Amino acid sequence: QHYPLASRILLLFKTFQRWRDIDSIISDFQTHFDRIYREARGTDFKTLSFQEHLALYQKYDEELLRRWHAPIINDYLCMVFFGLLKKLTEKWLGSEAGSLQNDLLCGQGDLESTEPTKMLMRIAAWIDGGPENAGLRSWWLARTSGEITRELLGASSPHPEASRRLREFLDRYGFRCINELKLEAADLHDDPSFVIEAISAYVRRKSYSIEEMEVRERAIREKAESEVRSRLSGLRLRVYFWVLGEARRAVRNRENLRFDRTKIFGVVRHLFRAMGHRLHLMGQLDHEGDVFYLTTDELLAWGEGRSTTLNLAPIARARKREFEEFEATPPPPDRFITVGAATYSSRFAQILMDSDLLRSEVPASTDPNVLMGTPCCPGVVEGVVRVVKQASDAQGLDGEILVTERTDPGWVPLYPSCSGLLIERGSLLSHSAVVARELGLPTIVGVSGGLVKKLKTGMRVRVDAGRGEIRILT
Repeated sequence: QHYPLASRILLLFKTFQRWRDIDSIISDFQTHFDRIYREARGTDFKTLSFQEHLALYQKYDEELLRRWHAPIINDYLCMVFFGLLKKLTEKWLGSEAGSLQNDLLCGQGDLESTEPTKMLMRIAAWIDGGPENAGLRSWWLARTSGEITRELLGASSPHPEASRRLREFLDRYGFRCINELKLEAADLHDDPSFVIEAISAYVRRKSYSIEEMEVRERAIREKAESEVRSRLSGLRLRVYFWVLGEARRAVRNRENLRFDRTKIFGVVRHLFRAMGHRLHLMGQLDHEGDVFYLTTDELLAWGEGRSTTLNLAPIARARKREFEEFEATPPPPDRFITVGAATYSSRFAQILMDSDLLRSEVPASTDPNVLMGTPCCPGVVEGVVRVVKQASDAQGLDGEILVTERTDPGWVPLYPSCSGLLIERGSLLSHSAVVARELGLPTIVGVSGGLVKKLKTGMRVRVDAGRGEIRILT
């Protein structure tokens, strides 16, 4: 579709304005967000009435969700500069540049999304820090995550300083969890055993040196910058590094703003759970968690007296059964076209797979023992894989290569405990890719060929993350 010249000029002008003002746009958004977030964090939702719950949700919807302009503008700029950097890399440095663009984005620094993991690493380093903590170290490693949680977060802790550090982490990052954008998921406030396991793994493997991690990141980044300088000069070199700087800034802003999204999802998760608690007490739901099988419109209508039903429990039960059926259905391809009711087409997985619009763009291998994906962070590693489909599958992770279908920010504490990362779905701008580059972890995303079906826990592979190649050895 071709747009009139005047429209294209206007778009370019608005893009320039937003690029020029992006720092102030984000600063104003952050100030507004922090004020509302502090108020929300200081509210005990379970003490409020159902009507007060609805009023708070409408307030957050109006004052935050409908003013989510800064992240959207920055995401647009991020795609513009990331795409421009990719084009310049391919045009000026050639296709043989490989993962050069990703290497240039390593060691970004100032990413709030990596700070939870770094804070856990600092706690692990303190536990393993010397003779004065020898008793704590042996106490910690001799107990299960459940036992540690009960004793450290109980009324009387045997190790007050460890309790203080853990509580501080949960206060700052307790809303972060696996599947954190699913409101029904339990977060770290509900069950901190995931981070306890992560700390234990760091202590056992002594994989808590942030300095070593940062040295590795800088080495990758500096090597990539040296390669660019050796192949470009003059105006091209200046233009390339300007675009690179803007791409780095946009990616950094994107990750930091995504953490605000995590925070508000965490607040709303607890707000809806409080609604479910009230509805359960009123006999409207079988369990308080069933509230997540209702729509916000249904909750608002029920609270305002305009609902088409007086009994919400049967609706939640029916949705539960349908969701169980959905979970048993194979996932569709990333891009496909359906005509009519898409939900009906989802029952025929093979038809959807045959309509994969990105099939021709997926890197393929003719060798049955080789899988190909998109290089994300370079490095060659050979070892045993651990296929993780849910958090419990990662317990005791000890240097294996982590294999999974998809990840989200809640998975990041696992990264220092593995030697490589293979993800079936995802792109170079996905959170997993950004954080893996920041941590210097050899990573391949968007792996074709049925990664989680073909690989089983205990199999041995050789990963060349710079080439995007996974070779099955045994």
